[in-house]
Amino acid sequence: MDAGLAAVLGAAVGAAGTGSAAVIAALLARSQGLLQVHAEHQRSIREPRKATYVAFAEAWYKQHSLITEAWARLEVAARLRGTPAYEEIASAVERMLDQAEETRNEIRHLGSAVQIEGPLWVSLAALKSQVEQLEHLHLLQEGVTALRSGTSPDLRPLDAAGLKAAATYEDFLTAVSDSLGDPVGRRRR
Repeated sequence: MDAGLAAVLGAAVGAAGTGSAAVIAALLARSQGLLQVHAEHQRSIREPRKATYVAFAEAWYKQHSLITEAWARLEVAARLRGTPAYEEIASAVERMLDQAEETRNEIRHLGSAVQIEGPLWVSLAALKSQVEQLEHLHLLQEGVTALRSGTSPDLRPLDAAGLKAAATYEDFLTAVSDSLGDPVGRRRR
């Protein structure tokens, strides 16, 4: 093989190698750019969801705390019937009940926002926690009514409802954590 032909073949192989490397580098850069755009899109979706979930969780917990505190005072008021402290404690229970009822619309509104923002399993967990919390609130209302009518309220169902509501709240938090922790929004259970 003469030197001229070897030089031409060497230049052709070098050009082909350089061109191939350039094509591969361009494809890798494009792929990296698409991944970056996808990650940014997921983050832009995640942040509003997170804010909605946090607002719902805070409102739910505020109402649950009011119900739980009112329940504890209701128990004390039932034991103190006929004493000077009874009326003061019973009035405090009624004020807490009113405050808990006032948060109901806020929780309903935020629950709707969770349904709009979230995947189905998060929406269902939020809905379950709302239903159980409403049952807890309803039993507190019955307890206050019984107390004011002069009968001793049965507090066992109220206690059980509080535990059930708290368990559904924990399920909601777990669903939220799963949803926010998975960048493609698939359930990991």
